[in-house]
Amino acid sequence: MTNENLKSQTSINIQVPAQRQFSKVSADFSTRGIMKNAISPTRNENFAEWYQQVISHSELAENSPVRGCMVIRPWGYGIWEQIQRELDQQFKDTGHVNAYFPLLIPLSFLEKEAEHVDGFAKECAVVTHHRLEQTPFVEDGKVEKAIGALGVTVRCIPLDQPKSSATCLFTGQTTNTWALYAKSY
Repeated sequence: MTNENLKSQTSINIQVPAQRQFSKVSADFSTRGIMKNAISPTRNENFAEWYQQVISHSELAENSPVRGCMVIRPWGYGIWEQIQRELDQQFKDTGHVNAYFPLLIPLSFLEKEAEHVDGFAKECAVVTHHRLEQTPFVEDGKVEKAIGALGVTVRCIPLDQPKSSATCLFTGQTTNTWALYAKSY
């Protein structure tokens, strides 16, 4: 197979309409626009960039304002739901059950895994800074109302708690529980 034949098989040609008409759908796209190679570079030239272009042009996902994240669009989410349904059925057919795990895991938990699992790689996104303040917390409805009046909310109670007890700023009671607070918007 020649190089030219290989290129022609790996490039994707799509019809780009000169002007989109959403009021009526035409089965004959050839009269609506011109042929254009929409994906550049080709898959063989730069697979990573080609893949990003396929995802973008097919409107499966788009970049998010949050660095390293993407917004999954309806077509992409539909595919994700089909994958979930299929995997869910395969799991249930083999007697497994589903579980959810926390999105944010303390780095100390990953370090423990690295100690006893040979070849464990801590490959994950690490939150290195935040605008949260960790302070002692007593779970009480009155406390939550008081901090709400200050324009602050409890964002989470970390699994990895300090070993020392301290005094809650709002109740004056001694507690072993610490919470992460942030400004409410």
